Order: sequence, then structure tokens, then C-alpha cells
Amino acid sequence: MTEWNVSPCVGEPYLMGEQLYNRTYVNPVQAKLAECQNTLFQKADCIPDWEGRDVCTISEWSDWGRCSTRCGQGEKERTRAFSYPDADQYCKNVDLKEVKECYETFGCAEENDDEDENNNDPKCATTEWVLKSQCNATCELGKSVWMRKYKTEPAPADCKKKLEKIVGCNVGISNCSWYLKGTVDSTHHDSTILNIIGYF
Repeated sequence: MTEWNVSPCVGEPYLMGEQLYNRTYVNPVQAKLAECQNTLFQKADCIPDWEGRDVCTISEWSDWGRCSTRCGQGEKERTRAFSYPDADQYCKNVDLKEVKECYETFGCAEENDDEDENNNDPKCATTEWVLKSQCNATCELGKSVWMRKYKTEPAPADCKKKLEKIVGCNVGISNCSWYLKGTVDSTHHDSTILNIIGYF
């Protein structure tokens, strides 16, 4: 199919008019043999200016903005705008903003392992963090437990490093209502992100 060809908006200036859209098959012969039945003509309401331009022409949607929260459930939005000055005086019931839910974990009270006491003391050296328990939630924000050990045990009494931590986790389903209803689709999936949200 070709792109839609848009005719000028026809009608009394700044009153409701009509605009025609048409397109054609790139290969009409093959389309006829295949019995294609795509829509080739359609009409749409418009409001013309003095030169037949549609006053209500709008821009493409912007990219989605950032989530309103860095931890848990929030909202993010995208916008679009009229191309014609003062169009909002004539064009009603046109959505210029869309909002959808989002879910973030990366800002959940992050703490830094480097702030541990005895961080540079060789006798208090520890192993790498390993997963102790899996994420406790199948949707939305959950928690998992990670642990490490002193390389020398028993460790000296003055070693005070934290050996367990709770980490925020999201298995990829950002809204439990979608998950429980069995209607989750790919638009509701977010990448799994793990971040420290606290310590025992």
C-alpha cells in the first residue's frame, strides 16, 4: 500500500468540515488477483482555516517520560501538541497527554557496600555476595536475600561488616492486577533490576 494522500480540509473556515484520505495498491494487478480488500478511501472530520489546512493537526507523540518514582509504582506520561496556534479554541476532545503505570526499583533506599566498617582491613576480607533466597514476589516489587562470609573464620571480634542484605527485585511483571487476571502482555514487562534496599 502507498501512504495515505490527504486532501485539503473542506468546509466553512473554523467550522466543522471534512477531509478525504486515499491510498492505492503498489501493485494493483497482484492485489486484484489476491482479492485484497484494504480500505482505500476514508473520510475524517476536520476544521479548516482560510487556506483549507486542518486547524486540528497534531504532532506525533513524544517519547515516554521518566517514571514519577524511583522506588515502587508510579506514572509516566507522553504528550503531543497542536501544530496550529490557538487550535485548542476549536478542537475539542483531543487527547494531548497519555499516562500509564510504571514500576521502578533502582532508587529503593540504595546503600553502598563500600561504606562497611573495616572495608580495607585484610583480616576482615569477605567472599562475593551470593543469593540466599529467591525473590519473594511473582509480580511488582519483592525482596531477595543475599549473603557473604568472612574469608577467615572465626573472624576477629572487631570485624563489623554486614553479612546479609535485602535486595529489591522485580521478576518482570510490573502490575499484579494484570498478572492475576492472566492478561499480561509484553507491554507490561520490565527488565529485572536488583538494588540494595536495606540490611539486617
